[in-house]
Amino acid sequence: MAIVLLMGMPGSGKTYLCRELKAKLGNEICVTFSYDDIFNDDGFMEYLWGEEYSNRNVLQLYGLDENRSARSERKRCENRIREFLKAQLSVEDNIPMVVVIDDIFYLKSMRRPFRRMSTMFHLPYLVVLVDVPIATALARNLQRPEKFRIPESTIRKIHEKMELPSTDDGNFFIYQSTDNLKLLIEHIHCIRRKMNLRDTSKNVSSMIPAKDEKTSSKDEKWMKLELDLRRCVSELIHEKDANKDGIVLVKIKKNLYWKIRKKNAINWDMQELKNILWEELQEYHSIKAMNE
Repeated sequence: MAIVLLMGMPGSGKTYLCRELKAKLGNEICVTFSYDDIFNDDGFMEYLWGEEYSNRNVLQLYGLDENRSARSERKRCENRIREFLKAQLSVEDNIPMVVVIDDIFYLKSMRRPFRRMSTMFHLPYLVVLVDVPIATALARNLQRPEKFRIPESTIRKIHEKMELPSTDDGNFFIYQSTDNLKLLIEHIHCIRRKMNLRDTSKNVSSMIPAKDEKTSSKDEKWMKLELDLRRCVSELIHEKDANKDGIVLVKIKKNLYWKIRKKNAINWDMQELKNILWEELQEYHSIKAMNE
């Protein structure tokens, strides 16, 4: 098994390459994950703001500001993939798979969790830079339907701030056109067989240090809080017919999430969360009315 990250600017062709790898390697070997797909998998965006938001991505909603909501979404994606790896590695005699993950990954900090997963699970790890001129990326972005476009300023910032892996570590492949596809596939086939076959038959829990198990448990707890709060916002909008307050409720939700997390609460009550959200929304409207 191997972890392969596809990194690059929006419009570079990562999603196209993802499809090509799946077609060439086959469904039995290649599994693909897209942060954008995971981001939208619970239908929250569509429920909250309507169908036009159903396929929005993290960049469109949060931009490049790595605020707490954006980090929470990225953490949810990381956890989903980590759980998939655990499940696959717990099955004996599995075919060595290739797990391809599609995202911008332009900062080292965005790639670091997967580097750690590769170390934790003793898996080969490869970063593929889908490298195109910025003019090409901008032109492709303009060809998208308007609601799916990324602001040009965002693409330019990603291009300027991109942190590349070292070309010396052997875990970095530059993909510039379909001429590189055959070589990339050969390289992936080579690294996916490197994992010691004895490791695949081990119980995954024996491969994870106790510290990481505790960290994973905490991550799952806070992810549950995030999802519960999202559900509360959705229910409030439905029950109170408060579609126009959706964006404000999301901001209140974010602040409430961090208040609860700072208190390190062990558990919480859904109805109580809804009551707090609603009370803070009413307070917001009262303050707004006083200032008008």
